[in-house]
Amino acid sequence: MTIIKKCSKSLLIASVFIFTIISSFALQAGELKHLPDGLNWINNSDQSSWADPQAKKGGVFYSHIDSYPLSLRLVGPNTNGTFARYARLVGNGTPLVQLQPNTRVYVPGLATEWAFAGDHRTVYFRLNPQARWSDGKKVTADDYLYTLKFMRSKNIVAPWYNNYYTQRITDVTKYDDYTISVTTGQQHDDFTLLSTASIPALPAHFYGNEVPEDYVRRYNWRTPPTTGPYTFGQLRMGNSIALERVKNWWAKDLKYYKHRFNADRIVFNVIRNDEVAWQHFLKGQLDTYTLILPEPWHNRINTNAFTRLSDNGYVQKLWFLSKAPAGLNGFFLNTEVPLLKNQKVREGLQYSFDFVGMSERLAFGEYPRMNTLGANHGKYTDTTLKAAPYDPAQARKLFAEAGFTRVDRDGTLMNSEGQRLELSVLYMYASQDRRMAFYREQAKKAGVDLKLQFQQGATGFKAVLEKNFEIVRMGWTTNLIPAYWEYFASENAKPQTNNITMTRDDELDKLIAQYRSTMDVEEKAQLSRNIQQRVAELAVFVPGYVNPNRREVAWRWVNAPSFGVTELSQGIFDITDGLFWIDPAKKKETLDAFSKNKKLTVIPDMYGPNVVSAQ
Repeated sequence: MTIIKKCSKSLLIASVFIFTIISSFALQAGELKHLPDGLNWINNSDQSSWADPQAKKGGVFYSHIDSYPLSLRLVGPNTNGTFARYARLVGNGTPLVQLQPNTRVYVPGLATEWAFAGDHRTVYFRLNPQARWSDGKKVTADDYLYTLKFMRSKNIVAPWYNNYYTQRITDVTKYDDYTISVTTGQQHDDFTLLSTASIPALPAHFYGNEVPEDYVRRYNWRTPPTTGPYTFGQLRMGNSIALERVKNWWAKDLKYYKHRFNADRIVFNVIRNDEVAWQHFLKGQLDTYTLILPEPWHNRINTNAFTRLSDNGYVQKLWFLSKAPAGLNGFFLNTEVPLLKNQKVREGLQYSFDFVGMSERLAFGEYPRMNTLGANHGKYTDTTLKAAPYDPAQARKLFAEAGFTRVDRDGTLMNSEGQRLELSVLYMYASQDRRMAFYREQAKKAGVDLKLQFQQGATGFKAVLEKNFEIVRMGWTTNLIPAYWEYFASENAKPQTNNITMTRDDELDKLIAQYRSTMDVEEKAQLSRNIQQRVAELAVFVPGYVNPNRREVAWRWVNAPSFGVTELSQGIFDITDGLFWIDPAKKKETLDAFSKNKKLTVIPDMYGPNVVSAQ
């Protein structure tokens, strides 16, 4: 009896203990945090739409890419190539908020409104209850909780995202199914805070709320559902990729999405040669052709093949100048390379690249020189900095200080050990062949032998991220407010990151940390200028040029908005803007006339206010 009583007592204690634990977990699982009272909810719904109300839905838009991407994943290895911005249109979907490109004020995206906590770190968002994934499932707060889990997982093999969603995005909190808050690691001014906190939703239901160990392999070519206007359609590996407009896209009639993302289908054909792509356009197999570069613009629009199309009313020319901020564009020096560890060698290279001569001889003088890390960032740009001019004599003086005082038979400088001042230069666009050859010839006058190395598209960018290069000629996109951590922070000097110069500098790290943490706009702008000065002193980057031109030729069935471009447009027919539209009936009419050499009414060319003519 005693034994039974003791056992009963023990079972009772154990049962109570287990019940307490279960109850505790149940409470935690079902308990939601209380939303603070008195929040000032904002939606900026007084901002105007920037789409053309004449836009029509329908049609197929044919474009091209110069190489097939190595992955369609949102993150992880091989996802940062030239196709990435289109893949992210699908993967990131509809943002919580979006920027009105002309007034530069945030307006609703997937969130209907937002409120600031007052701590300069936290933003509350109310999600649109009508938001749906492309598979029909509702978008809820749980999807944003999953985003944090996903981005922090080592299984995605994306150190930059792991770091960003740990240090920059420190928490996502659910208040109910359609209310969340996002908290950042540093304090920010309201504009930067809202931009930082506008994280994408990822479909928790699709992944089973887990991040599989084989994520990189399993999802390399699979397409999760999206909240955005397009999802991936047919993939013809190595040949073409199609985007399909999501049927009954939940946001299609909302104020800031109406009349946008109009084409039913977008087909990217892989055409590796620029001249071949041009011939495809002339045959009507590509709907538009970007002529942002001066040489093809001034030369090709005057060929008989093009003027015949233009005179018959089949095609038109469009030219606008952009005010959009420009990112880093120039030559990046890999400081892990033994020669480029030498500060004086890097300084000498600053005077070895003839950008002005290139612009005058090969670009019709259209390219103003970039003086620092980007351009058009307003007070964030140090306008007192001037890029080193092309000066072979000054370059040789600096190379001599680095020990390169002898001259080889071909004129290349050598040091006392017989090492030549010889460096390879990677570039990724065949259209730059003549320019690169010009840079090489001019650099010879400074005693440098540049070995040109062309690797196309995704393959070249893979080499860049793996830091398998010495010097690379390339450019980065940017935001309204420039970013520096990803490009120059010491902790990011490793493979598969954007610190491609492998810069490690304590002074620069301190400036970047202060830049990221300050919430004072004026202080941030001053720190930005200080960072630019320090990078100039380190000489790890040779500033290139700014190209403000937005130029296209298009067949008459492709329609641009009446205003041409917004202040932030990356192109006139930019797929990520989604402002253009296709007229299938006009396409049929035009192709029929084209086959019979029949004239149509000539379409007036479209030129921006600062463009006098197409010539």
